Amino acid sequence: MARDPDLTDVDLEQRLASLPPEALAEVDAAIVGGRGIDAIRLLRAALSLGLREANLAIHLRYTHLVRAGLLVPEPTEDERLRAFVSTFTGTALAVEAYRDEHYGLVALVLVVADEGGGSRERYLTGYSVREGYTRVAARAARLGTELAGMLHVPFRFRSPE
Repeated sequence: MARDPDLTDVDLEQRLASLPPEALAEVDAAIVGGRGIDAIRLLRAALSLGLREANLAIHLRYTHLVRAGLLVPEPTEDERLRAFVSTFTGTALAVEAYRDEHYGLVALVLVVADEGGGSRERYLTGYSVREGYTRVAARAARLGTELAGMLHVPFRFRSPE
C-alpha cells in the first residue's frame, strides 16, 4: 500500500483511538513484549494501514507507553556503550576511532591487552559516513574521548593505513 501523503501523526492517533479497546490492548501487549512485527501485523489488519503507516503508528504507541510509564525506553547506543565501559573488567589500553573506507564508516574500538602480552581491538560501534565525514568524526571523537576518560586511557583518532 502506498503512503497517503496527507496522513499525519494526528490522523494516525485518531485511527488508533478508533480501535476497540481489546485490539489496542493486544497491540500494546505486543509492543511491551518486544514483538514489534506482531504489533505491525495487528495494526495493518485492523486499520488497513500500509507498512510505513503501521510502523509510524507503532512508534506513536511506543512513545505513549513510555510517557505513561508502562514501558522503559530502549537505551541509546551511546548509553549502552557507557554502561559497557563502566563495567569493563579487562585491561584497556586505549579507545581509538578510525575511518574504514571499505565499509564507509568511522569505527570506534577499544584496544585491550591480550593474554600474550600484545593487544587486540574490540569493536564498539560504527558511524556511517553517509551523514558526512566531518560530522561523524566529531561524534566519534566526542564519545571516544568520554569513554577513554571513563577508562583512564588515551583516545586516539587513527590515521587511515
